[in-house]
Amino acid sequence: MPVFCDSSKSPEQRVAALVSNLTLSEKISQIGSNSAPGIERLGIPAYQWWSEALHGVCISPSVHFRDPTPVATSFPEPILTSGSFNKDLFQRIGDVIGTEGRAMANAGNAGLTFWAPNINIVRDPRWGRLQETPGEDPFLTSQYAKHFVQGVQGIDPFWLQATSTCKHFASYNLDNWHGMDRYHFNALVTKQDWADTYSQPFEACVVGANASGIMCSYNAMNGVPTCADPNLLTTLARGKWKFDGYITADCGAAADVWTAHKYGGSAAGAVAASVKAGMDIDCGSFVAQNGMDAVTNCVNCTKGALKMSELDTAVAHLFRLRLRLGYFDPPSHAPYNAASYKSINYTDHFQSALQAAREGIVVLDNHKNALPLSTTAIKSIAVIGPNSDDGGTMQGVDCHGVPPYLITPKMAFANFSTVNHAMGCDINSNNKSGFAAAISATKNSDAVVLVMGIDQSIEYEMKDRTNLLLPGVQAELIANVKEAAGDKPVILVIMSGGVIDFTSQLKDGVDAAVWIGYPGQSGGQALAEIIFGDVAPSGRTVQTWYKNEDFADGEPTMIDMFNMNMRPNTSSNYPGRTYRFFTGSSLYPFGFGLSYTSWGYTNFVSHSTPSRQLTTAVINKMLKQDNRYDADVLVTLSVDVSNLGTVASDHSVLFFTHAPNAGSQGIPQKELVAFVRTGVVQPGQTTTVKVTLTAFALSVCGSEGDFAASAGNWTVSTDKARDDGGSAKLMLQVLNNQF
Repeated sequence: MPVFCDSSKSPEQRVAALVSNLTLSEKISQIGSNSAPGIERLGIPAYQWWSEALHGVCISPSVHFRDPTPVATSFPEPILTSGSFNKDLFQRIGDVIGTEGRAMANAGNAGLTFWAPNINIVRDPRWGRLQETPGEDPFLTSQYAKHFVQGVQGIDPFWLQATSTCKHFASYNLDNWHGMDRYHFNALVTKQDWADTYSQPFEACVVGANASGIMCSYNAMNGVPTCADPNLLTTLARGKWKFDGYITADCGAAADVWTAHKYGGSAAGAVAASVKAGMDIDCGSFVAQNGMDAVTNCVNCTKGALKMSELDTAVAHLFRLRLRLGYFDPPSHAPYNAASYKSINYTDHFQSALQAAREGIVVLDNHKNALPLSTTAIKSIAVIGPNSDDGGTMQGVDCHGVPPYLITPKMAFANFSTVNHAMGCDINSNNKSGFAAAISATKNSDAVVLVMGIDQSIEYEMKDRTNLLLPGVQAELIANVKEAAGDKPVILVIMSGGVIDFTSQLKDGVDAAVWIGYPGQSGGQALAEIIFGDVAPSGRTVQTWYKNEDFADGEPTMIDMFNMNMRPNTSSNYPGRTYRFFTGSSLYPFGFGLSYTSWGYTNFVSHSTPSRQLTTAVINKMLKQDNRYDADVLVTLSVDVSNLGTVASDHSVLFFTHAPNAGSQGIPQKELVAFVRTGVVQPGQTTTVKVTLTAFALSVCGSEGDFAASAGNWTVSTDKARDDGGSAKLMLQVLNNQF
């Protein structure tokens, strides 16, 4: 028996034995492409490193499904799911993906190294890929990352159910804007923004969840391509964070180190620089083509030739990961190798997809309480719009598999009322030929639901937006339908990843507005249930809803998408980014979402840990000793949450800190530090929720990226994010005691 197949040996011994048996060309073949060839003489099978699972297991590019094609649960895009503020749900989605992915892989229908989650921060509302992320807040994104990764990988400390690969490391949130694409972009990031915004989700992946994979991105950061940056990949990830998984380049990113960024001195030099920096494998063929020269003939290699020991380290990372996935062990030793389709409770999985859509959908406007509609009063309903019966658009970006079904809005509303359907118009054209049918459906119905928005032709990978308005003739269709409806309720539904400025449609008199993201396989059902009140809305926005005038091409106040700075600059009239720093006015703030009831917060109190006094000395000591994801509890907060209305509802409570001097000196205006869901609370009932804060929640980030205590009065609030009158504030005094 080869040593690498001998389960009595340690993983390190097994991997070392395998690597020592490989020739130079075999080593290059293993790191040179995402499609790693088999090594027949050693009995090592081929392996496909590229599999997708952003919001459901996706078809792997080099795996051909065997008949019958297995279904995979299609969840909403993360930009909607994260609006649930439900950590248990984040982990549940990861677990479903890991469970289904493992069963598919064991049957030969998938790989096991899934390139998800996408945890880049939503810096700009025009970014085409923001739909793939949990939003603009680093704390929320970090919690999503931590729980999703834990779900995918499973609970065993060594064996992996599947690999979760956190992407794109780092500072990647521009695809193609005004002549600059992601392949050539150099993101200029300050130490302060890096420490308190861009790096946090990746730290959560590695330190908080023990992620087994990282993907480096196309762009450069501060002049160095991320896939060739030793400070990122080795000093930070493998050094400070103790990362022990594998690092892949995004597809083509290894080539971009040379072809786009001209880094490394030559093609071979770029390969050498990247592997030396900590990149383990290429998605593409650039390393396969130039890897041998990087070792044996590295001409003009500014970072030096690739040493055999450095190559061996990369190969070892890859085989250790495959070992943890059980590729060289029988089911009796590697527990996940026995998983099969028979072990999957698909009904439960599909229910989780429905739950994600229900909890993430956000009611943005509800004029005169038009919602929920009454099934008694509404006998017929017009369902109109380009997204009203488009199951493909509901799934968003194509990182999903084959769903078991797709319940569109048109299909779902038929369960509540007689549906008169008309598409009305396309997403983005000047064709008005469908207006007449839409007007007819409106006149023959008791209420109207307009399912408008955008799709992947407007926002997508390599396609950033140039404005925040509804495209084509959608706005004109809405105005015509509203005029034809008269006093009938007209509900505007926005299906999109990025925000839409529909101010003019509100002025035209739509009675309510609902955002549903890209809601996955059960999105139509969740929407109809909320519109008719079977389910009370509880979702909140995870991105600031900006005004179009601040971001549209040609406007005098257009915000430069190339500017990576989070903090405002008054001398250049730059208003900053996200709710933490943006100094302009917005349509809806981060954390906004209307309810069908009202909420009250009382008895908001702190429970200090006796040994953890709120002093600068204690906080600074904890900051030095702890990391963000296993830090000791500094203070526990509790608040009573009361349902003051007449509708039973779930509810998410968001806790923000307001530091001394908040909004000045580079300090955020406010910052999310905790969140929790109450579960369903009946009318008139009260529940108590508790959260814990660490020293990091009561610290500020300095210009050099260091976190330190700040003496003075810190306000913690639940914030009035819903316009429901509910808010509570608590003062925490941090004493200046350095001794």
